[in-house]
Amino acid sequence: MNTKKNVLYIKEERSAFDPYSPMFAMLFNKVDRAAGKEKALELFGKSKYDVIIADLSVEPERAGFLKEMEDQRPG
Repeated sequence: MNTKKNVLYIKEERSAFDPYSPMFAMLFNKVDRAAGKEKALELFGKSKYDVIIADLSVEPERAGFLKEMEDQRPG
């Protein structure tokens, strides 16, 4: 059941991707993986995504991350 959706999958550490990556590859057309905020913002600026899955802790340095993404692509 592969949809034509493109996904940005964000985790804090690259090693945490392994259990979920095969499942997402079966479900979605394209899955870009970003380890950390900086890589996520870089990929978000380059591609359009239908779904963003983010597993980030809510630490002070992460506050405003979604706002930064919104500022890159308002509306």
